[in-house]
Amino acid sequence: GDSVMFNLVGDGKTTPMICICPPKEECSELMSRDRGRSKKTKRRPSWVASSSSRQNRFVTIILTRYSIQNSKLVLPNVFVKINGINKHKKIVLMDKHGVKRLTNLLTNGRESKRLGKGWKDFCQANDVLKIGEPF
Repeated sequence: GDSVMFNLVGDGKTTPMICICPPKEECSELMSRDRGRSKKTKRRPSWVASSSSRQNRFVTIILTRYSIQNSKLVLPNVFVKINGINKHKKIVLMDKHGVKRLTNLLTNGRESKRLGKGWKDFCQANDVLKIGEPF
């Protein structure tokens, strides 16, 4: 399946934003217009530690039937902590067209965080809601 590049944006003080990006150049332009400072994020099913802080911003999640049926998209806790997302209660999802959706960042047990309502609509609007496909 296709992978989708996400850009994690924020200064740690304001609501973080994850944007879906087409080619890297377009994403950079889009983010510089909206926030000024951008950092790249891609989702992975399991966390891979790295000595590079840039690589710590990458994660891939494969959608499961459970995540779609229950509208629960779980983010690895270490990814959330390293990128400072754990300090926030909301996150903005922004697509390649600049359309934004605000969603809650919820605790999912002791080991992870999940996105609240809104992530599923965001994925449907961006054609990334296929079971077993990484994004």
